[in-house]
Amino acid sequence: MKNIEKKDIIQKAALKAWLESGKKGSAEISTGIGKTFLALHALYEMPLDWSIEHYFFAEVTDRKLDLIKQIKLYNQIFERDVLTDYNLHFKTYQGAYKWVGKKIGLAIMDEVHELCSVEYSKLYYNNHFKAIIGLSATIDKETYYESIKRFKIDILNDIAPICFTYSLNDGLKDGTSRQLDIYVISNQLNNTDKTVVAGSKLRPFKQTEKAAYDYWNKMFTKNVSEFIDYSKGSNESGSAYNARIIKSEAIKSAKIRNAAARRSKLLYKLPSKIPIIQELLKYVKGKSIVFGNDIDALLKVTKNVVSSRNKPDINNKIRDDFDNDKIQIIGSFKKLKQGANLKDLDNCIIMSYFSKELDLKQRLGRLRDDGTIGKVFIIVTKETQEEVWFNKMFENLNNLNMIYCDNIDDCINKIK
Repeated sequence: MKNIEKKDIIQKAALKAWLESGKKGSAEISTGIGKTFLALHALYEMPLDWSIEHYFFAEVTDRKLDLIKQIKLYNQIFERDVLTDYNLHFKTYQGAYKWVGKKIGLAIMDEVHELCSVEYSKLYYNNHFKAIIGLSATIDKETYYESIKRFKIDILNDIAPICFTYSLNDGLKDGTSRQLDIYVISNQLNNTDKTVVAGSKLRPFKQTEKAAYDYWNKMFTKNVSEFIDYSKGSNESGSAYNARIIKSEAIKSAKIRNAAARRSKLLYKLPSKIPIIQELLKYVKGKSIVFGNDIDALLKVTKNVVSSRNKPDINNKIRDDFDNDKIQIIGSFKKLKQGANLKDLDNCIIMSYFSKELDLKQRLGRLRDDGTIGKVFIIVTKETQEEVWFNKMFENLNNLNMIYCDNIDDCINKIK
């Protein structure tokens, strides 16, 4: 059975589950299976009535470009005309969460986990929907909002409970997801060259990567273990005691967050990673995307970075040049990690990352199945928080061909 037939079966099974859920549910489906097609199938389960407004909601405006391309492809395959048959609009969550009292037919909630925040979920609670279909590759079930005493998954269960699941592991096992060779390249903190700017704006100085990392790691550990005296003083009133504890905990929490952020930011833009990526790009074959969590670091690898710093027409030109083979390398932090269909992509290079499995799956999802084995390259800096993040990302993923490399030279020898 061809992959396109397998994907069609999965989409139909998901659609059936959604219909059986009363047209209110979320499909947690691996990237590349066809979540957009599933959403358009769901749209055609709605009445053909132009007076009803339907919406495709997404996290970022860039998603609209890919949606239009997918609609054109859907029309060709199924001999339909989506935008003639239905009054379908596109809107970001940020542009719609303040709406009140709006009547909507079908709401297609792309990356539905993004909707399930304290602010964006107002879109659901303050408006009226005839049907909702949520789409996501991986739904966050752990985030807890202290301000409202609820988990993110609780909000999702209000909006559109999970009614169908098909994971990346399922896709790799069944062959519907692209088979991947994942090269893990070891890196070491530079302890010789002073390349990291530290100190203040008035008194800056440079230090080695290792010295900078050790300092912020030490500060993080120190702040976590900072002692708070919870004993109540004999002359301390109840209100004074509560105020002191709240203030002490807030100060401690702020210190922890600051140290963690500074430590992470250092890892995102490690100077030692730049030559590794530059050398790797000399040897990989085909077209590549480089993902990183720092735009300045990405720009040292390629000038063709799709980012929030650019005007939309600049980002669109970079995308078009890549799809038309005018450029072979493209970079991104968030803009291309979800919903972006990049033509003939061969390599996914992950320069820096978070610990969330969701982010990893979204980035791997850019390697759409084309019958070939995709290559993924991930840099892991030893004896740093990156090792923890790496292990966390992969702990629930199976059926992956992991290839461990001692350094960039070892990696190049293995891909030749």
